[in-house]
Amino acid sequence: MISPQWIRRAVLAALPALLAPPARAAAPTAEGDWDGALAVGGSKLRVALHLKPIPGGYAASFDSPDQGAMGLPAAGVEGGDDALVVRFAFGQFKGALAPDGQTLAGTWTQGGSTLPLSFVRRAPGGPVATLDRPQIPAKPYPYRELEVALDNPAAPGVKLAGTLTLPQGAGPFPAVVLIAGSGPSLRNEEVFGHPIFLVLADHLTRAGIAVLRYDKRGIGGSTGDLAKAGLNEFASDAEAAFAWLKARPEIRAGKVGLIGHSEGGCVAPMIAALRRDVAFLVLLAAPAAQGIELLERQNMALARAAGASEPQVDDMIALKHRLFVAAATAASADDAVSKIHALLVAARPEAPAATLDAEARAYASPALRSLLAYDPKPALQAVRCPVLALNGSKDLQVVAAQNLPLLREDLASNPDATVRELPGLNHLFQTAQTGSPAEYGRIE
Repeated sequence: MISPQWIRRAVLAALPALLAPPARAAAPTAEGDWDGALAVGGSKLRVALHLKPIPGGYAASFDSPDQGAMGLPAAGVEGGDDALVVRFAFGQFKGALAPDGQTLAGTWTQGGSTLPLSFVRRAPGGPVATLDRPQIPAKPYPYRELEVALDNPAAPGVKLAGTLTLPQGAGPFPAVVLIAGSGPSLRNEEVFGHPIFLVLADHLTRAGIAVLRYDKRGIGGSTGDLAKAGLNEFASDAEAAFAWLKARPEIRAGKVGLIGHSEGGCVAPMIAALRRDVAFLVLLAAPAAQGIELLERQNMALARAAGASEPQVDDMIALKHRLFVAAATAASADDAVSKIHALLVAARPEAPAATLDAEARAYASPALRSLLAYDPKPALQAVRCPVLALNGSKDLQVVAAQNLPLLREDLASNPDATVRELPGLNHLFQTAQTGSPAEYGRIE
């Protein structure tokens, strides 16, 4: 039997705990991963904010999956959960944590514009949202895939690394070289998670056509200096790839063509105009307008898609025209930097000097200067091989209404040239709603 004294002692020992106020749950904090979306030009741009506690506050980073930008570090984080300011080199988020700790609501400021932005807490360990893109092929492939490297004899020190896909069988096979657009493109020409050249190479190889795609010089596995390259250098590399592919024993030497996308659609005719052994050209979103006119029209289309007013578009294009002319006509890169810097200071005297200097050097890059000064007409008119030129009706980077009529005019003397507009497709040949680059990363 339990004694009364023991019961009394047990009750007295438990009283402090019984009488103590209930423990309060820890107040929610902004620590963790947050997902949101910015309304940009009538569409939604996915963004993510990552907050990690450090002594005295938070460290932060930012993702923009639809733009292919991940893990961008914050320049600084100020305030606390009820008044948080996260500053980046490109913009700023200002917000506050909801009482339930599940929402971080506020505004995003960038380039003088302020937009509402709310984040929702991602479940701990939860995956980043991904898109279903069934067009991307999965291994094993029903064809052979070889990692290759080739020298450009005209450019000592430039070795191009690439992938050659060969249909099953002994061959020899018809073949094609894929030539990428502007920027630091790898062999798959992946843009916002959409590997354009991987998808294209897979389809063509399954259809019995060998395909060579390569990293641009100075990018990925290729050697050389991309920062010093312009259209002539890109054409030199593509011609070296063409000659190397044509000499392979698995390839039918008389059936090797070129497919160029965007700026690559300028490069391909440059080669075909000089070499009569190019069997065919396919031009995907290829420029036909002179470089300054091309990029002015592109900037107008992109600005309108982003919601700019017509007065804003007019002001922007007036400045762009002066910058483009200065870049295209300068006697040297240093001369271009000097002239462009002066124009930028006059237009935006309040901007930091370092920002204007970096922008001037970007305008003065060999790649941009060569494109601005380039007129595709002579090369296109000199092409004699069969040509298929395609452009999406919703392309805002190489606008179909501007470039397709010029392509038809320039190829008019070619008896085997086909020029077509594909309805509803954007610059990446995705089915699109607006054609804005803000959509590229969200399209499945």
